Amino acid sequence: MFTIDEFNTNEDNNYHTENGIELAKQYGTQEEIDMMLKIQHAHYARGHIQPDEVEARAAIVSKYYPHLEEEIPGKPKESRASGAPYKAITEISDEAPEKGAEYYQEKDKQNTDHVKAELEELMSHLDQAITYRYQNSHLMLNSGNKAGTGEMYRIADKLKELHAGWDESTELYGM
Repeated sequence: MFTIDEFNTNEDNNYHTENGIELAKQYGTQEEIDMMLKIQHAHYARGHIQPDEVEARAAIVSKYYPHLEEEIPGKPKESRASGAPYKAITEISDEAPEKGAEYYQEKDKQNTDHVKAELEELMSHLDQAITYRYQNSHLMLNSGNKAGTGEMYRIADKLKELHAGWDESTELYGM
C-alpha cells in the first residue's frame, strides 16, 4: 500500500508523475491508471511534461491525496468503487479535526515546494522554447529573418530571479 511518507519522499525527489500513478492505482479507476501511465510514457519519451499533462496529473493527485491522509492502520477501508465524490476539508471549521501547527507547517511546505518544482519545470520549458526559436526562427518566417528571443530571455531572467529568492520569499514569518 502506497503511504503518505512514500508520497512525500517522491515529492522531495520531484517524482510527481509517479505519485499520480500510485494514487491512481490505489484509489482510482482503470481509466485514470491508464491515463497516468500514458502521461508517464510521454513524459519520459519527450524528456519533459506538457502543460495539459501537468493539469491532468494534478487533477488525479488533488482528487486522491486526501485519501492518504485518511489512512489509519487497522481501520477498515470503505469501498471507493461506488464513484461517490470525496469531499476534502478545504477550510478550517468547527467540524475539522484539530491538528497542531507542525501539521499545517508541513502542508504549507509541501505546497510551496510543489510550486517551486513547477517553477523549475516552467523555466526548463522556456529554455527549450528559446532554443527552438533561436535555431528555427529563419524557417518560421518567409522572409528568412530571425524571430527575436530578447523578450523571452527577459521573462527567463525574471523567472530565475523569482527562483533565486524563492526560499526567502516563501518562508513563514514568526518562526
